[in-house]
Amino acid sequence: MMTDLLTSKYPILCSPMNRVSEKNLAIACSKAGIFPSIISLSYIESEALTKSEHRNLKHKTPWKLDWKRLEDELVEFNDKTGTNQLYVSVTDSQFNHSAFQQLKDKKYFSHIEIICGNPQFIDGKLSDYDYDNFKKLQPSFNEWRSKGYKIIYKSLARFLILDILSKFGDSLFDGYVLKSADSAGSVVDRHDNDTIYEDIKYIHDVYPDAKLIITGGIGTSQDIKDVLEAGADCVGIGTLFAASKESRLSVEAK
Repeated sequence: MMTDLLTSKYPILCSPMNRVSEKNLAIACSKAGIFPSIISLSYIESEALTKSEHRNLKHKTPWKLDWKRLEDELVEFNDKTGTNQLYVSVTDSQFNHSAFQQLKDKKYFSHIEIICGNPQFIDGKLSDYDYDNFKKLQPSFNEWRSKGYKIIYKSLARFLILDILSKFGDSLFDGYVLKSADSAGSVVDRHDNDTIYEDIKYIHDVYPDAKLIITGGIGTSQDIKDVLEAGADCVGIGTLFAASKESRLSVEAK
């Protein structure tokens, strides 16, 4: 099954993983026919601060993103694979950063995953979600898209995908990452105990053309087959690749 969302030998994305998804794993996946990824969060480093400097930070964080190292590894990926077919994951604030915006014309990568703040359930009720941020991002999205990039939204909630589609149609994002309840990390909107297959159907019943990348708990070829047959356009696999030789995780962690 091939789609126009990812152009790879297999409909498999190596899911972006914090502190894991860097150039070595991306290069190995690209050569294997799997769509590779790099995540900006893997390039965040701690500044050397004194105790007094830490106290003066108050609510600020002593962490910063090493934009130069990120760009250097993007260049190395291009050189060693001969392609720019790469999925880069950033937060919405990092996307807006001038250092990232300067990459627009360099064509180091082809797909951008936007990680936005996700809504929370408080006392069984959904907290308000601010769509103004999406409206502010839309002009910039359009600029990137005009240069051939595809923009993917990572969602922890099925209902949020539906809300975005109802408010913006397909003009905002080219596809959506939907995490199953078996995913590592937090997942919201699972109070009704739906399976990932029911979630896919729930979205496609209203928006049959929505492009979905399903992640979480996919560990066998049968899992891949089942999710694709349910209507996913492709699948994201993380943990298996995190345990690979090319992953930067320690042997103990693997």
